Amino acid sequence: MRCLLRTVNRRRKGVVVYQDRELSGDPLSIGRAAGQDLYLPDLRVALHHANIVSSGADKFLIQSTVPSGIRHNEKTVQSALLEVGDRIGIGNCQITVAPAGGGYDLVLEVKHGTQDNDLERAPLSPGGNRAPARLSLRTWAWLLFGSILVLFLVVPIAGFTIPALGNFLRSIAPPISDSAWDPGSLNRGHRFFGDDCNACHRSAFFSVRNDACLACHKSAPHHVDIQAFPLPSLTEGRCASCHKEHHGAEWFVRQDEDLCLDCHEEIKSVAEDSKLLDVPGNIGEGHPELRATLITHAAGKEQSKRVSLDRKAELKERSNLYFPHKTHLDRQGIISPDGEVVLSCASCHAPDPGGRRMAPIHFEEHCHRCHKLTFEFDDPRREVPHGNAPAVLEALKSYYALRTLEGAYLESDAAASPPSRQRPDERASTMLRREAMDRAASQAEVVGKELFEYRACATCHQIHAVAEPFTRWEIKPVRIAEAWFPKARFDHEQHKTIACKNCHAAARSEESEDVLVPGIQKCETCHGGLGAESRVESTCVSCHGFHVSKKYAMDGTVIRATAEKRRNRRESTPPPRDF
Repeated sequence: MRCLLRTVNRRRKGVVVYQDRELSGDPLSIGRAAGQDLYLPDLRVALHHANIVSSGADKFLIQSTVPSGIRHNEKTVQSALLEVGDRIGIGNCQITVAPAGGGYDLVLEVKHGTQDNDLERAPLSPGGNRAPARLSLRTWAWLLFGSILVLFLVVPIAGFTIPALGNFLRSIAPPISDSAWDPGSLNRGHRFFGDDCNACHRSAFFSVRNDACLACHKSAPHHVDIQAFPLPSLTEGRCASCHKEHHGAEWFVRQDEDLCLDCHEEIKSVAEDSKLLDVPGNIGEGHPELRATLITHAAGKEQSKRVSLDRKAELKERSNLYFPHKTHLDRQGIISPDGEVVLSCASCHAPDPGGRRMAPIHFEEHCHRCHKLTFEFDDPRREVPHGNAPAVLEALKSYYALRTLEGAYLESDAAASPPSRQRPDERASTMLRREAMDRAASQAEVVGKELFEYRACATCHQIHAVAEPFTRWEIKPVRIAEAWFPKARFDHEQHKTIACKNCHAAARSEESEDVLVPGIQKCETCHGGLGAESRVESTCVSCHGFHVSKKYAMDGTVIRATAEKRRNRRESTPPPRDF
């Protein structure tokens, strides 16, 4: 059965609009459910209210499926044969059977609602015409448009033009003052002039221009070295393209990856001599392996070298120390002068006051409790100074000279004749003093060799012999990196909920040259790019700062030259006269 369903809509001005839709099938369902062939959006209509079925050649029967039935030619029935001109009422919908044609077996005209009845019940206007009982939607739309135009454009402009009116509106009705134009809160640094919109918005209906920003920020460091990188995107772009005001502090600086990847995705295309690696994507999206900064010593100078963490053969820290983490982190404890001690990472490593990095290691605070610098078994409280080889020898000579003059027995005396004795009140002769000093110097050499080459110093430090006037040994300087990733920003305070061993394999490290920092894969277990659902959402600026210039200001002047001019101006200003 092919059926043409023609929906009739009548506008207020009498215009009739037809919408035709073809239906096919037997039976044809009628109801309020979305899957019905003839959908009637009326609560008075059941979900499946009736069916139209074929009952022979060119005969059709409508059957109700609910007890309330249907209205057939103004009579309530449960079923009826349909003929041309019949009217069926279901809810507020009227269905009229029209003459078939055009290859259709059945043609139905559907009118939703009671459009004709509404017009009939509409009251008469003074001229005798039917008028609607309420305002049309278009009239309401124009009224709403006019109200918005007056309240949020005309009135604020009047308040802006007339300061007295503007102050009055802000005090009693902020929503219809120029405060209605405020799209959001300002960044904290701009709030002190937040009431002066003209400070930034100097021209009506124009975006904020760079000269408005430079009025205050011209002496701030430039975002890039404009001489090394004269890129239009960095030197001629709009400030507002990266700094979004009226969105709070969180969105004042762009956070998306494109801010950095525009250049760093192919860094050689904008900086041919750059030693940085191309970054095809954010963390978890192709970020290259991290590179640790190692301190080396060449040509008498300290130098830094960046080595990728996946190049294990080159990833060696030359700190000039002997320090196996595995030994110090033994779960059974280590032997100390005070007995067995169980150490943990926090025994030596503590965050600095800011919480971002780890504070430096100091011998007196972290090592001395276990590593005593004693040298005489019969004088366990006497120790040599730490960190100065010549001072160690001088301390030993002074100590043994005093003991010799006091008549104490020295180990070096075992191979020599004992020193001459004198009475307590008798002053030692010059020869005896010289003899005592020689014995003290000899004993200092013996003990110094033992300290520097076999115990104490040699336990932790790399030492080599030298032919210097005041010392025979030199301790190689300790070179420990203060930050493995100086080009990144890592905050230990924000990661304090994670155990140290989750990132640092110190308990398995047997060599002091091991670099105990994790690679990018460890970071990617917790951090993801924008839109990450199961990981911490992170972007480039979460770990990396912008390449702010140390030489040029935002207006292109040299910062040092500007500072020099200011200093000269202060020095050239005569002091006030004292009357």
